[in-house]
Amino acid sequence: MAIEAIGFDLDGTLVDSAQGLGNTVDGMCERLGLPQPGKALVTTWIGNGIEMLLTRALAWAGAPSDDEYRARAMAILSDCYQDELLSGSPLFPEVKVTLEALKAQGYDLVLITNKPSKFVPELMHYLGIDHLFTEMLGANDVAKIKPHPAPIFKILGQLGLTQREFVFVGDSRNDILAAKNAGVRSIALTYGYNYGESIAHASPDAVVDDFAAILPVIETWKND
Repeated sequence: MAIEAIGFDLDGTLVDSAQGLGNTVDGMCERLGLPQPGKALVTTWIGNGIEMLLTRALAWAGAPSDDEYRARAMAILSDCYQDELLSGSPLFPEVKVTLEALKAQGYDLVLITNKPSKFVPELMHYLGIDHLFTEMLGANDVAKIKPHPAPIFKILGQLGLTQREFVFVGDSRNDILAAKNAGVRSIALTYGYNYGESIAHASPDAVVDDFAAILPVIETWKND
């Protein structure tokens, strides 16, 4: 059965958001009078959505755990992230040209990210790739985020696809687990953010070192 659509994660897959997210967390901590973890550590916290990013940052900094403090911290984190959103999330090499090639071959391209939905359209438009995507799902568009299969199941339903007609591309174990939980094939990228672990340990169906290497994998699978 032919592949009809390809889904992509965002942070660590399409965009290198580590610097922007590092600056975001450091900015929040500075405003709260907390120690700043820095980009290298924040990179190991990326992938489970903004709520978990906040949880990890506050726990690391030894911050108060009450709801009022957390709400204040979240408001500051969101403000800091808005400031860093565009300048701190450049495309990885070969992403745009590869997406254009896949689109030209007739595939529907879909974005499935754990990033808050309100940030997604502006960033994708700024990057000049929003027009390539048939659907874009953020964290607020689904009841459960990755690694839960809900986002992938939602896309399969919207596009009327079987599991064999969809492939998901990501850089972390959450992406690969979401694909496995949904029963679709996965391609893992080695250059992203996977908590300091080799993405091969998540047992994806294929592993590639650069974004353009997705093309020959899809070519091999397209009628499988």
